[in-house]
Amino acid sequence: MKVETVLLQWPGGELQVESDYVFLQQQSTFAKGTALPGAARVISIQKDRVELLNLSIAEMYLVALSRFRDRYLPYNRLMIDELPPAMQELVLPPMTSLAVWDESFQKTWRLKHGFIYALRISTVHEATLFRIMMEDLNRFFGFMYGLRGRIVTRAMYCLCLTHDRKTLIPSGHEKSQFKVGSDGITLRNKGINQLVSYLNTKYTFSPGVPVVDKSHWPGPVNMSLATDGSDLEELNKELANYGCRLSKQLARIEMLLLTKIKANNKDIVQHRHNHQTSTNH
Repeated sequence: MKVETVLLQWPGGELQVESDYVFLQQQSTFAKGTALPGAARVISIQKDRVELLNLSIAEMYLVALSRFRDRYLPYNRLMIDELPPAMQELVLPPMTSLAVWDESFQKTWRLKHGFIYALRISTVHEATLFRIMMEDLNRFFGFMYGLRGRIVTRAMYCLCLTHDRKTLIPSGHEKSQFKVGSDGITLRNKGINQLVSYLNTKYTFSPGVPVVDKSHWPGPVNMSLATDGSDLEELNKELANYGCRLSKQLARIEMLLLTKIKANNKDIVQHRHNHQTSTNH
């Protein structure tokens, strides 16, 4: 079988990878994980390309779900449905190793179980880019492991940020800033969604539930919270100064559902030479 060599441009430089699988129509490439200089994994998203290096199967699907807008992977939005334990070990590193990042372990695990995925297309539509990505993932991992991912809307318990609709949240015209330091969290001329994004990152593993903005506050705000959010009770005391509160509520949110499927020969990824033959006729 002929092997395709693909040159990837990523934030650390250039990387040559070899792959038996190339989707020629959409310029998509899959390859096994490879040793990366100075990084356990790399996620690079641009308007016309996606390049994922040494990600687990589940993490690739989570990129398609979140579009990596907030620069983190929403592990707490992953639902794995009835996969055998051995299969679960293949699709995601142990959560404990992700919560307390062990660089050495991550490099070893990802070299063994991780994948490389690159997609380059001529489009200005973000939705199209990630729709094609999801289709690619389902074709490839459907063939390799009988896995399929899909985005579903479910009612889940979340930490919802609400506002009492009475208390004024101040705003200003100074330079936009979001900062977390020894004195706590500072927002200057920033939307509340910036705070929600930060808390989603911080609470990914503990308490492990998504944070959802239900404040409906329309514009940028100025907030000074004398906490980094580690203690929810302390955070709520600070938020109360602005009429806000975080509480556990049911909310309908998008989740990534990963399931085992029966192989469908009409909907699998083809080897490169077979696919190229079919496109040349």
